[in-house]
Amino acid sequence: NAHVMPLGEVRQYNTNINGQRMGVYERRFAIFAEESGEMIIPGQKFSANIVNPYDRWSRGRPVSILAQPTRIKVKSTPSTYPQAAWLPSPQISISDRWSKPYSEWQVGEPVTRTITINAQGLSGSQLPKIDLPIVAGLKYYPDQSEYNDQSDNLGIQGSSQQSLAIVPTKSGRILIPEVRIPWWNLEKNKLEYAVLPAQTIQVAAASQGTKTSSSQNKITTNGD
Repeated sequence: NAHVMPLGEVRQYNTNINGQRMGVYERRFAIFAEESGEMIIPGQKFSANIVNPYDRWSRGRPVSILAQPTRIKVKSTPSTYPQAAWLPSPQISISDRWSKPYSEWQVGEPVTRTITINAQGLSGSQLPKIDLPIVAGLKYYPDQSEYNDQSDNLGIQGSSQQSLAIVPTKSGRILIPEVRIPWWNLEKNKLEYAVLPAQTIQVAAASQGTKTSSSQNKITTNGD
């Protein structure tokens, strides 16, 4: 009842334990519980041969060491959390960028909006796809989303990037609503929202050249 993801490459280094120099072989994993209740992580087994330094022909004495299992109490989703993707994290942020300034929008000319979500402690594939509300005067042409993961001393950091082309179909002022992504702040133990504020766009009427071009061409995107 858990998803296990390796983090980075194997680390090998030396350390000192009780005055004895020891070699360390370290592997790191991110474990995502899929159910609440008790989760038992089995003890890991390590096998090796202890060689006799006084007998170079010896193949060594086989030994095995088994770690104790780890028991973890997995909490359930808080009742105050809304009906949305469960995103427990120390930090989540959202940002966007536009291919054109707000002052240069024109009827029939596509504008690309790219929305990026970054989250600590979550993989990119766990981050939700953003469903933008329908806005009169705009047509959306979504592109494929991209997901990426990076690992460091803090664990895993995931990101998702969603792009779409937006084509204004009428001139005048158009309000693009805010985007709100709920998430659970693990450090503060409370519900928070990652927010992209609403934007008001002034769309200029199509020029004669744009009208001619729009009547001859049709926007296509992957999968359409």
